[in-house]
Amino acid sequence: QQDKNGFNRSIKIFLKGKPSHLATPKDVVLRLLKEFGAHGLLGYSAEIYGEYVDSLSLDGRVTIASMATEMGGIIILFSKNDGVQADSDAIYEKTFEIDISSLKPLISRPGHPEDVVSVTDVKETKVDSGFIGSCTNGRMEDMRSVAKILKNRKIAPGRILKIVPSTDKIWKKCLDEGLIKIFKHAGALVGSAGCAGCAAGQIGQTGSGEVAVSSGNRNFVGKQGKG
Repeated sequence: QQDKNGFNRSIKIFLKGKPSHLATPKDVVLRLLKEFGAHGLLGYSAEIYGEYVDSLSLDGRVTIASMATEMGGIIILFSKNDGVQADSDAIYEKTFEIDISSLKPLISRPGHPEDVVSVTDVKETKVDSGFIGSCTNGRMEDMRSVAKILKNRKIAPGRILKIVPSTDKIWKKCLDEGLIKIFKHAGALVGSAGCAGCAAGQIGQTGSGEVAVSSGNRNFVGKQGKG
């Protein structure tokens, strides 16, 4: 959608404060989803600013930007810390300030990405399988975080964990750093690089009646199998 001059409409989002040490960029973008819903950014380009943004790595920024589609947005943009900035007279249709101070881990309940609740609201839910990967969480930072948790541990009996690095370069780096070995010893299934597990017909889909927890960007019914 465009304004009367033919320009795409833009909004500015300020993130106020910093989340808890347990929260990740995925939790921050889930907070945005809770705020804007599935259509809140429809037709807009969004620029995101704030102290937290300045502290983010490229991996973290990509995680947030990859979720623009879930809010209907055209694109989410971040300024480089030491690079290109928006013009001082740039015009924004709307400006939002969203408080992420002490934000704790969040999760989307099945069926709708914007149905966001605290992880504590769904604790003790039996989970049959897990998936780590996709455009939102298949990068090196994610793989290292997973390895840190899985080292010297085993996947619980009767449970399945699927891990898919997003690119061949990341897959090789996981191999070189010994992360694949950690995943294997923990009992996880490691797939070839790609989106796998984020789309039906790929690695280890959920069966009817099963519950999965996934780092993918969407949780629509049937997205990762019948479960």
